[in-house]
Amino acid sequence: MKKLISITIPIVITCILFSACQETLTEVRKAEIEKELLDFTYDVMDRFNNRDTATVYTYYSDNFSLMSRGQYRITSPEEFEKMTSTAKVSIATSDKTVFNVENPKVEVYSNNVANITYTYTTTTTFDNDVSYESRSASTWTMIKENGEWKIKHAHISAVKDTYRAVEGESAWIALNKVAADKREVFEKFIHEVIFDKAIELGGLNGLVIKNIRILHPANTNEDGSYTYVFMADPVILGVNYDIMNYLVQVYGEEEAKEKMKMFSESLVEPQTLLELTQSKH
Repeated sequence: MKKLISITIPIVITCILFSACQETLTEVRKAEIEKELLDFTYDVMDRFNNRDTATVYTYYSDNFSLMSRGQYRITSPEEFEKMTSTAKVSIATSDKTVFNVENPKVEVYSNNVANITYTYTTTTTFDNDVSYESRSASTWTMIKENGEWKIKHAHISAVKDTYRAVEGESAWIALNKVAADKREVFEKFIHEVIFDKAIELGGLNGLVIKNIRILHPANTNEDGSYTYVFMADPVILGVNYDIMNYLVQVYGEEEAKEKMKMFSESLVEPQTLLELTQSKH
C-alpha cells in the first residue's frame, strides 16, 4: 500500500499543478486569438506576394505536414526542408503570382490550438502579360510553439467550379480518331512523350498542359477506330496550344519532328477541333 500511495501522490500533484498553469479560455481571450490568427493569415499571404520566403517559412512548424488535393505531399521535416528550398528558388525566379485571401474564419479550441479556414485566389501573370486565375480552399491547423503561432498542418483542396469556363469564356474540344492497332503508340505519345515531359517546363507552358484534359474512349467507333478527346476548359487566351510547340521545347526541333510521327501516324483522319463558348448553364 505504501508503494501505491507514494506513486499516486506525485501524479495527483503534477495534475493539479498542470491544471493550475493552464490559462482559462475566456470569451475575451478567444476574440483576441481570432484577431491574432486573422492578422497572421494576411501576413503570411502578404509575405508570399512580396516573395519574402526568408521570413514566411519561419511561420511553419518544423513538424509541418501538408495534404494537397487528396494526396500527402509533406510528412516529415526532411520533406518540408526540401520543399522550402525548392520553393524559395521557384518563387524568386518564377512569373509573378499573387494570392488573395477570401473569407477567412478562425475556430479556437484552446489557448494553444486553433484552425483557420479560407479560400484564396491565385493569379499568375506571365512574361507576355497573359494571366491565369484559379481558386482553392485551405485549412491550417495552428499550434503555439515557444509562445508563437505556427502552421502545423495544411490541407488544400481545389474549388471545382473554377476549373471550367464561365459564361462568355472560350473552350475547345479536339477529337482524335485513332486506329485500333495504334492505340498503344498514341497513348504512349500523349502521356509519356508529351504531357509528362511538357508539364516539367513550368511557368505558362506547364500551366497550359495542366489545363488540358485527356479523355480515353469507352467504346469503339463503327469503323473500328477509337476517339480520344483533348479538352481545354477554359482556354487560356494568348497562348499556343499546338503540340509541336511543346515537343520542340522539350526535345529540340529535329527530334520533335520524329516524335510527332507517333501522333500523326496513329490517326485515321485529321484531328477535328471544335471551338466553343460557355453559355450561362
